[in-house]
Amino acid sequence: MLRRLFKTCLEQKGHQVIEATHVLQVYNLLSKPSETFDLAVIDLLMPRPETTTLISSIWIENPMTSVVLIFSDAFELYHLPGVTSLAKPFATEELLSRVEQVLAARA
Repeated sequence: MLRRLFKTCLEQKGHQVIEATHVLQVYNLLSKPSETFDLAVIDLLMPRPETTTLISSIWIENPMTSVVLIFSDAFELYHLPGVTSLAKPFATEELLSRVEQVLAARA
């Protein structure tokens, strides 16, 4: 439900959004050479090793992809280089602001 809200908000701001509901869908999208991503927003629901593996896979397939990691707990161990974090709960405006900041830093 929140994923759809965030997708709608990002699209209203002019961003193209491809939604994946499961980590396997992410890997499938990454395997398509025609797909490149400026930004991946990941809602952290998995243990750290799987998260690190997913982020590494994103960067292997799309080295210029920025990552925003959303999580429920304020884990310091998720402060990974090249990853911007956003702790729940947050307002939609905070997500939009973080996305804009990350994309502006790429330019």
